[in-house]
Amino acid sequence: PIQGLNPVNLVFTLPGVADVGGQNGVAAGFVQGTEFSINGLRPRGNNQLIDGLDNNDNSITGQVYQPTVRDAYSQVTVLGGDYSAEFGRAGGAVVNVITRSGSNEFHGSAYDIIQNSAFDALTPGQKSQSELTEVPQFTQNTFGFSLGGPILKNKLFFFGTFQADLVRAGAVTGRAVVPTQAGFNALRALFPVGASPNLDRYLAIVGDLRGTTSFVNVPLGGGRDPIQFGTATRTSAQPVNTYDYLARIDWTSSSKNSASFRYIANKQLFSNQFPDP
Repeated sequence: PIQGLNPVNLVFTLPGVADVGGQNGVAAGFVQGTEFSINGLRPRGNNQLIDGLDNNDNSITGQVYQPTVRDAYSQVTVLGGDYSAEFGRAGGAVVNVITRSGSNEFHGSAYDIIQNSAFDALTPGQKSQSELTEVPQFTQNTFGFSLGGPILKNKLFFFGTFQADLVRAGAVTGRAVVPTQAGFNALRALFPVGASPNLDRYLAIVGDLRGTTSFVNVPLGGGRDPIQFGTATRTSAQPVNTYDYLARIDWTSSSKNSASFRYIANKQLFSNQFPDP
């Protein structure tokens, strides 16, 4: 039961840990995933692991894979300093998320978490600043299942889990810079269908969107007239579907030797997304 389902958020229960991002806004977005400082060190000084293997974002640091599958993880270890030589890379905390494994007993789970704006009320800021009279539509449905158990008693075990996270938001406004109707007509006059496969693909993606504000002329060169572009605005639902899979096999050959094989996959589908220009 962790907000956001990311087990790394448990670091905020430890002494010496400060939330320097998120709601405090001191350095929000400074790293990927959960952002925190331990013993006064920079958030980028933390080392993120899954089962002891690297899970660091090489661009801005933080977690390159967000471990938010509800039943996929059994424990989180946090080393704040004075750790052994096996842990290198960074001078901050070493955070190791351990995936769940099977046991000699069969265990499974199924769950469905629903968040719906029908149960929300307008905040004072939405009333006074945004002048909203209705709660914006929002629905998030997170559901999944897990199953683990023995393949060979005391020797070979399996565990697997699947989670889907479906987000629906109404009245989301997106903007894109695309040709105006005049620009579209000019492009087609210069390059009829079939003359430029790249242009055909681009205009097929643009579809019926046309720039209507913030006009700008884009030169083509070669003595040809510039093409007029503008900003198109569309308000629509923008669903986001996220699917997570995890499978693990554990082999215990003796009391001193064991081997684990783990597979993690994440698939995310964005629809009707128009990033701001």
